[in-house]
Amino acid sequence: MCGFTGFVAATNEIATHLGNSCLEQVSSPLTQRGPDACGFAISGRVGLAHRRLSVIDLSDAGAQPMASRTGRYLIAFNGEIYNYLELRSELSGPWTGHSDTEVVLEAIEAWGIEKALKQMSGMFSLALWDSLEESLVLAQDRIGEKPLCYGWAGASFIFGSTFHALRKFEHFDSSISLDVLALYFRQLYIPPPFSIYSAYRTMKPGCYLRLDKDCLSKPGTLPQPVPYWSLLDVAISGKQNPFRGTYEDAVSDLDAILGSAVKQQMVSDVPLGAFLSGGIDSSTIVALMQQHSNQPVKTYTIGFEDKAYDESRFADKVAEHLGVDHKTIVMHPSDASEIIPKLPALYDQPFGDSSQIPTYFVSKFAREEVTVALTGDGGDELFAGYNRHVKMLQIDEKWESKPRLMKSILGKGIQVTPSWSYEWFLRKFKPGILSDQVKKFGLLMNLDGMESMYLALTEAWETNAGIVRNHLPPDCIATKDSDWPKELSPFEQVLWAETMVSLPGDMLVKVDRASMGVSLETRVPFLNPKVIEFAWSLPQEYKVSNGKGKRVLRSVLDKHVPTALTDRRKAGFGVPVDEWMKGPLRDWCETLLSEKMLDSFGYLNTKVIRQMWNEHVSGKMKHTGRLWGVLMFISWHLETRTNL
Repeated sequence: MCGFTGFVAATNEIATHLGNSCLEQVSSPLTQRGPDACGFAISGRVGLAHRRLSVIDLSDAGAQPMASRTGRYLIAFNGEIYNYLELRSELSGPWTGHSDTEVVLEAIEAWGIEKALKQMSGMFSLALWDSLEESLVLAQDRIGEKPLCYGWAGASFIFGSTFHALRKFEHFDSSISLDVLALYFRQLYIPPPFSIYSAYRTMKPGCYLRLDKDCLSKPGTLPQPVPYWSLLDVAISGKQNPFRGTYEDAVSDLDAILGSAVKQQMVSDVPLGAFLSGGIDSSTIVALMQQHSNQPVKTYTIGFEDKAYDESRFADKVAEHLGVDHKTIVMHPSDASEIIPKLPALYDQPFGDSSQIPTYFVSKFAREEVTVALTGDGGDELFAGYNRHVKMLQIDEKWESKPRLMKSILGKGIQVTPSWSYEWFLRKFKPGILSDQVKKFGLLMNLDGMESMYLALTEAWETNAGIVRNHLPPDCIATKDSDWPKELSPFEQVLWAETMVSLPGDMLVKVDRASMGVSLETRVPFLNPKVIEFAWSLPQEYKVSNGKGKRVLRSVLDKHVPTALTDRRKAGFGVPVDEWMKGPLRDWCETLLSEKMLDSFGYLNTKVIRQMWNEHVSGKMKHTGRLWGVLMFISWHLETRTNL
C-alpha cells in the first residue's frame, strides 16, 4: 500500500530539468501513505515518484517505480492484487522478487493493459509509462478503493494518489469549481469523476485512461476514461442468470465465496487485524478470518461515554464468542478536538461525513499493533443493509396504491409539525422510533418513485438551498434520476447507485484517507469481484425480508455467531457531533461560521448558513449534517489556501 505521483513533461529536456528534486517535493505529502521507502524515476518525458508502505515483499525487489523485465514499461502502483499468485502461475517469469507489482507489470507485458486489468482482483490505482509508444495509462480498481486524480499544470500532465501531491506542482490550477462545490454541499462528498478543482478530475471506478503521444503534445486535452469493467453488466448478467438454488444453498455458497475472499485478503508479510463494531458486516468478516487463522485475530473497536452512540459492548460480546484478541478504546470529546484540525490534511477534497472522526481514531488505535486491517465496508451496498432500503420498500409496497391527495396531506402535516411536539409521544409509546425518522416519513409521502425517495434520503439539501450563490450541482447519477439504468428494477437501481456513487465517493474515501493518514492499510473483502457477482445474482427477497435487510448475510453470520449477539437495529458509525458542536466544539464552530468568515469567501450564502447555526444551537432545529459539511469545507479551504 502506497502513494504515488508524477508528470509527463512537454519534452525530455524539461523532464530531466525537473529531475528528482521536483519529484521529491511533490511526493512529500504522500509520506504517511508510504512511510517505509521512497523512489524516483525519470524515463524520457515521464517522471514518477513513489512512497511505499511495505506489506508484500518487504525487500528491495518490491521497490518502486518498477521497470518491466524488457524495460518497455515503468510503473507506479498503489494497492494490493489479491490473486497475484494465481496470475503469477500463468506467466513465465523469471522473477526478481515476490511482489504483486512485478506480477502486474509482467501481466501487462504479456496480455496488454485491458486484459490484465480484467484479470486482476484487488484494490489499486496505477500509472504506467510505455517507453516504446510514449504513452501513459492511468487505471483504477473496479469500485474505486484506491484514489487517483489527474489533469494539466501548464504544459505538463500531472497525476497522483491525492490532490495534496498535485498542488505541489508548479502551475497547478487551484481554481475551485463552484458547481462541484454545490454538488458537495448537496451530497457532503464529491463523487467521481468530479473534483473540487475546475481543471482536474478523479478517475471513474473500473476504468483506465490512455494518453498517447499525440494527446500528451496538446496541453489541456483529456480523453474519456475507458471502462474495463461495469457493475451494470454484472447486474444485468445476474438478472439473466439468476441464482437457481434454495435459500439454504445461497447461504452456503455465500459463506464459501466470502470466506475465500477473506482468506485471500489475509495474505500479508506484516501484522494483520480487523475493525469490529459488533454489527453484521464486521462480525461476519472477523468470524471468517478467525476460521482461517491458527491464532486469535486482532480486532479493534471504539466506545463513547454517551451510551446512545456506544456500541462497544456488542463488539465485546461478539469478540468473546469468537475468541479473538479484542481491544476497545473510549473516545472522548477531547480526542475529537485533537483530531478535527488534522482532517483537512487527511482529506484532499472537502468531505462532510462526520464518521471520518471515529474512523481515524480506530485506525490510529489499530496501527499501534498492526499494519493491515480488514473492514466490513460494502456489505450494506451489496445486500441492502441500510435502514433506508427497508423503509423505501415498505413505503413503496404499502403506500403506492393510496390516494395521492391523502399522502400529500399526511406528508406535509408531518413536515410542518415541530419535532418537539411529538417527541414525548415517541419516547413513551414508540421508544424505538426517532423524531428524525418521522420527519423523513413525511418527506417520502410527498414523493413518487423509489429513485426520488432515494435522492431525498441521501441528499443533505433537497434543492441545494442556494448555499452556493447562483450555482447548481452538475448533472450526475447522485443528483437526478433521469439517467438511472432502466434495465434494472427501481430497487436494483438504488443498490447500483449506492455501489457506484456513494461507496467510492463517500465510504471508501472516508476509510482510505483516515487509515492511510496513520499508515494503516485497510482491505475490503465484500468488494471481491466474485462476491459482487454473487450478490447481484440473488433475488430481492434474499436481501430484504420481514422488515430487515441483509437477510442472506445474516444467515451466514448465524452459522458462526448466535443471532442474539448481532440482531439489533443498524446504528451506523456515528459520533455525538451534535452535542460536541453545542459544547466543547462551540467556540471552533462560532469562529468558522461567523459572518466575517462566511462573507470572506464571496460565494457562500451567509444568511442561510447563519440561520441554520442559530436554529441548531437554540435547539429549534437539528442541522448537524449540513453544518458539519460547511465546517469541513471551510476547514479544508483554509488549510489548502495556506499551503498552496
